[in-house]
Amino acid sequence: MTALYILGGAALAVPGWVWLWLRIARQHWVWGIAGVLPPAALLGGLLNARAALLPLLLHMAGLGLLGFGLWQLWQEQPEQLERLLQGQWSENVVSLESDGQLQGQLQGQPFLLERAGLQQGMLVLRQGQGLIANREIRIDLSSHGRALMAPTFGTDVLPNDSGELPQVELLWQEKLSGQPRALRLSRGYTLSLSLERLPAGGLSGKLYLSLPARQATVISGSFLVSAADEQPDPAWLQPVEEIEVVEQVEPEVVPVPVFSLSRLRSRPHEYLQRELYIETSSGHLVRGKFQGINESGQLEIKQMVKSPGFVVFRVAPADVQVIRLQQP
Repeated sequence: MTALYILGGAALAVPGWVWLWLRIARQHWVWGIAGVLPPAALLGGLLNARAALLPLLLHMAGLGLLGFGLWQLWQEQPEQLERLLQGQWSENVVSLESDGQLQGQLQGQPFLLERAGLQQGMLVLRQGQGLIANREIRIDLSSHGRALMAPTFGTDVLPNDSGELPQVELLWQEKLSGQPRALRLSRGYTLSLSLERLPAGGLSGKLYLSLPARQATVISGSFLVSAADEQPDPAWLQPVEEIEVVEQVEPEVVPVPVFSLSRLRSRPHEYLQRELYIETSSGHLVRGKFQGINESGQLEIKQMVKSPGFVVFRVAPADVQVIRLQQP
């Protein structure tokens, strides 16, 4: 909205000034010369209001919108206003493929890396050697845990990504007031980061970071983290416990053959001394241990009695109405 006020005000003020200059130049040749300067044209319009009322109102409306837009810009982003006053109309865009030292702009201010560190998953990129850095970028990578200890590590974030993303924090000082400022973002930014461990210790990295346009922040390039500036989380250095996984094999289920009279006759040896229950077609019940099949093909069932101790029943297969195996 601030940009609309500034652009809209300029779009009204400039044509209004030209129109106003043409009107006052007709009144006197002096105004034709002096009106080339906008303040003089405004003064000439006020003194010749009857002849130049409409262009005067148009010019003043444009100046009002332009002034309001610049005032809002000064309130929200004084660094941007300073850049505009210095004639820096375009941002310094940093190439994504830059292989040079990490640099760019942070909140409209130039950023050049002086020191990098990785403290328990927090990547810290500083400009300035004092206790409080002039400009600083912090990227929280602690959620990746042990992955940061791998020989290579990389992560990419796009503005529309969601979920657990690295938190980006910017720290800087305003040029006009010198007051420290801070900004944190958990999404809505573009990030491409790669880290590689060096044989001699430490890390080499490449970073591209771009925030929304209103933040005027684009950083890109390479950096080094010395072994002294790296402090991993102690928990990441603990050996990973190996848990032996024993595969449980389901026991093979062997189907139990269905007992029947025909099976008993074909495999009598499998049922010797097994308890059988037989009901004949005449209604007699026989319960006892199977002794086998005699020469006549009859089933011999031994049943215990009080006297003489046991008795053997012989049942013809044709007389068997019901037969059950009492002890599987």
